[in-house]
Amino acid sequence: MITEIKFGIISGLSIILYTLLEYFLGFHSTRVAVAEYADYLAFLIPIAPLFFAMNHKRKSAPEGQIPFGRNVMTGLTIAVISTVIATIFIIFYLKRINPEFSDARIAFESNKLFAEGIPEEIVIQKVNGLRLQYSFGAQIIVTFFGQLIFSTFYTLVLSSFLTQNTLATLLLNRSKKTQQKIK
Repeated sequence: MITEIKFGIISGLSIILYTLLEYFLGFHSTRVAVAEYADYLAFLIPIAPLFFAMNHKRKSAPEGQIPFGRNVMTGLTIAVISTVIATIFIIFYLKRINPEFSDARIAFESNKLFAEGIPEEIVIQKVNGLRLQYSFGAQIIVTFFGQLIFSTFYTLVLSSFLTQNTLATLLLNRSKKTQQKIK
């Protein structure tokens, strides 16, 4: 369980650091156009901690293999810990660090719509929808379920690769044997 806690915290802190990096680079205020794409990278962050945790568990297991279900439980535990950390941070971030986050996004989107020549009445309707999309509650829900769903998907994929005699497992085992020969 120590491995899961450790890598869950690492994953959660990585998401926090990435969010703060976006903030300090202006992706949440002045360079919102870049954030349209950069935000999706936050959902990729859990891949590395999940892989390293599962690989650590596999290496420490007898014969270097652990059952699929145990790998999944490791990943899901990490996912829950990471998701809780990220969600708590996003609450703090939206309330204290960047309470203008939603306003910056809505302004960017409405300016983009006006630049496309969309009539004002339609822009107003779309802005009302954006207010809901970027509301505090919606951001919390997206953070919580987004991280949890993506981490669960990554867990299932990584578990299948690290539990069976797939190319990834064979390469990792070969690397382990090579390291033992060197010693």
